[in-house]
Amino acid sequence: MSEPLRQYRVADDSSEQWFDDLAVAHGAIAARLGVGAADVETSGRRVNVDPIVVRHEGARWRSRAAWIYRSPTATARLFEMLRIDEVMYDH
Repeated sequence: MSEPLRQYRVADDSSEQWFDDLAVAHGAIAARLGVGAADVETSGRRVNVDPIVVRHEGARWRSRAAWIYRSPTATARLFEMLRIDEVMYDH
């Protein structure tokens, strides 16, 4: 089985989690914010940020899109991440 080319990274100021499925990532955001899962999908706001590149499980991943979620007590960011093909990557 090949590795996924797209994953979702949920991050706040102190930690991050990675998910293959957007619905599961939304569940993690709901837990971080202390809100219902149905509230997460409607509370996210897409933000324009410069792409980030991070290492995860031995590969480089680049953000394609980002959203921010807020509750009265917490904030979480969601990044749609694409795995970089190292052979094609132009340094």
